[in-house]
Amino acid sequence: MKSKGNILLVIIFIIVLLLIGLYFIDYIKTEKDTRKVYLPEEESSSDIIVPGEVVIE
Repeated sequence: MKSKGNILLVIIFIIVLLLIGLYFIDYIKTEKDTRKVYLPEEESSSDIIVPGEVVIE
């Protein structure tokens, strides 16, 4: 019985690690996608003067 319990614990532990890994990989992919979308806007936003912003040259 002890060996079966240990095997079940190991299987549950591996499943939890896989779920965390899949969630983390998905999070990294979505972060890269949002960065690709927002990077051009960030670069062009430096040229746009926001009303009320003081620009010192």
